[in-house]
Amino acid sequence: MSPPKDACIFGLIITNTVADKQLKTFIANDENVVNCYGFRVLNAGIDFADFDQNPVMLDGHINSTEAVLGNWKNRRIDGSKLLMDANFDSTDPDVAKVEGKVERGFVKGASLGLYIDFEEGTWVLSPDGNFTLMKCTAKETSICAVPGNSGALALYNAVTGELIAEDAFKLSLQNLSANDLKLTNNPTMEKIILTPGALSALMGAGVASGDNAVDISRGIEKLQADLSAEKTTSVELKTKLDAQVKLQAEALVDGAITDEKLLAGDRADWLELATANYALAAKQIAKLKGKASLNAALNNSEGDAAIKSVDDFEKLSNEKKLAFKTGSPDAYQALFKTK
Repeated sequence: MSPPKDACIFGLIITNTVADKQLKTFIANDENVVNCYGFRVLNAGIDFADFDQNPVMLDGHINSTEAVLGNWKNRRIDGSKLLMDANFDSTDPDVAKVEGKVERGFVKGASLGLYIDFEEGTWVLSPDGNFTLMKCTAKETSICAVPGNSGALALYNAVTGELIAEDAFKLSLQNLSANDLKLTNNPTMEKIILTPGALSALMGAGVASGDNAVDISRGIEKLQADLSAEKTTSVELKTKLDAQVKLQAEALVDGAITDEKLLAGDRADWLELATANYALAAKQIAKLKGKASLNAALNNSEGDAAIKSVDDFEKLSNEKKLAFKTGSPDAYQALFKTK
């Protein structure tokens, strides 16, 4: 069956900024859309290992150095769409002309170049009568002038590397059946039985039934995207919490140093303890006597008035002697005034 011409539209959608250069984002594939060859391409089934080593951007699938327009950045999947950012080699005058047409909105097409084969399990016949390409290898991605025609996709023979003629491929696709060329709808994949937990997770990801490979793949991609977002949020929250804990620990330790309960040289060790276990650090610091508490203890017992002579001073504990000296410097100087 021939898909409607408006069913294979891929193209420019948004603008991203990388460093100081704005990169146009193209839709290289939409797995919900039947392309002009009459099949869908499953994003999860595309092998990008070789492509990522050399993400070349060609002009209309022409395999020559002169046809290299640049490369692709930030390849990612957003829902059913495969997106790539076009990084043009702007220093090349010929490339700059194409880039200008893209910037001005005259060229909007992006086209995958895929290695495909005819092995069992490569193709699945969907309930709507269209095939889905379950696995393939990305060779290149091109800028093309008319994304709505059959040039919106280039198919290469996985064995010979040669382009497959459109007519030859469509004939093969039309002749696919359970007994022909081992290209089947794979009955083992028509109905996939999931555990209740797995089915619940997929339904939570927006998958209606989860009973075929395409739905399950989309559900897994959605779950993966949600997990990634959750991790990002978790990291942000932890960063804020760590900052609050640090501020709380610094306030406790610096306050104790000000009260002369702790020595400034021990600040790092106490900060480590207070950050790891604030309650324990606060409990230990509360037991220490600082300048204020020593003075209070001295004043509540002997007091300045009780220390009238050197003998009175010598009867004090070392702790109280220090408190008297630092808390009542005038009285201390008067007591030990050199005659």
